[in-house]
Amino acid sequence: MKITGAIIELTNNCNYNCVMCPNNKQTRKRGIMSWHTFKTIIDSIGEVEYINFNMLGESLFDKNLVKKIKYARKKHLRANLIIHTNASLPIKDLANSQINQIIVSFYGHDKESYKKIHGVDKFDEVLKNIRSVKSDKISIICNHIKGINNPKKVKDLFKEYKFMSYPTHTFAGGVDTPGQEKDCEMMKEIGVFLWNGDVTTCCMDYDGKNVFGNINKKPLSEILEDLNKAELPVCKTCSLGRLE
Repeated sequence: MKITGAIIELTNNCNYNCVMCPNNKQTRKRGIMSWHTFKTIIDSIGEVEYINFNMLGESLFDKNLVKKIKYARKKHLRANLIIHTNASLPIKDLANSQINQIIVSFYGHDKESYKKIHGVDKFDEVLKNIRSVKSDKISIICNHIKGINNPKKVKDLFKEYKFMSYPTHTFAGGVDTPGQEKDCEMMKEIGVFLWNGDVTTCCMDYDGKNVFGNINKKPLSEILEDLNKAELPVCKTCSLGRLE
């Protein structure tokens, strides 16, 4: 089995409490991915189309973030390197990290709506951090979730950036929104690595319930083979396979 992309959870810690995210429902241990685990993943995944340095937490908490991105670029020259962030911490150093895309979760058009959705009062601070990145080589994309905020007003804030919109997720039952009725092929195409090296089915497994092995204890090829044979009922409660 060969994966086309990798999602690497550098940490599952987060300083936000967003209404559509199950981060605070986690029962698994929290932490930051070690250099050894990260290097093992990057050296094991083979040629991929993209590497996303985020799963559930805020990757800016990782003090070795830039170092890890640079190592990934060294090993994967053609991969699209992506990071999702709430940009509540300074991100200007990412300008020299060789990242391709910074996708910012920004779900409010003013201070009041931002705090209501994110659970924190960092509207002005985040705007400042986003605009601090000065690089023609990095694409900054601002997220919008349908039904959560006012898309037109958010677009007006970010006229100089790209804008991306998508529906809310169920996070495989972690959030109470409609699920799907058919299995998803995502788990057979993407390698998803939790901060401790566990390999799970996809980015919707927020609590690590579908782990098939640990990259520090078992070769990735064997883990992916086991995953490829799996039939998981949890996928029935997930909305990701029917996103358009």
